[in-house]
Amino acid sequence: MENNIKIVMVGDSGAGKTSLIMSMSNLTFPTEYIPTVFHNSINITHNNINYTIRIMDIVGHDDYDPIIPPNYQDNDIFIFCASNSDQLSSLKSKWYIKMKQPKNIMFVHTKCDTNGITDKQIKEISQVLKPKCIVSCSSMLTFKIKLLMVKIIEQYIELLK
Repeated sequence: MENNIKIVMVGDSGAGKTSLIMSMSNLTFPTEYIPTVFHNSINITHNNINYTIRIMDIVGHDDYDPIIPPNYQDNDIFIFCASNSDQLSSLKSKWYIKMKQPKNIMFVHTKCDTNGITDKQIKEISQVLKPKCIVSCSSMLTFKIKLLMVKIIEQYIELLK
């Protein structure tokens, strides 16, 4: 059985999606600017089982809306990313609607080392998104990046049940 986990990562430009993908891929923070990565694959072994996490990074600018693939709904998990209050508002007013209110959501508080989002705000966004999982992490510090990958796998396993 192939364990291909299809992920869509959404959020505004500057939310840290691309850095998060790079940190997940290499467990290091990119020191140079990296333009948005539209597709990336990460191979990981968890409990002696191999998984491939296939990530589609949705560009955060409205200019790119016409090129958002129509097949994003075929993905296993939607990761909603935000690092500040404005991005949280956008998740509710834009991304949740644009993604047609998906059911299998994870919320990732990116750049948690910058304290851009409070626990209260995370609770508030959770009431709207109803995420299956919430992870606060820092790509720059590689803080909780491995935990995020484990949570992705665990959520995928739950989907298979």
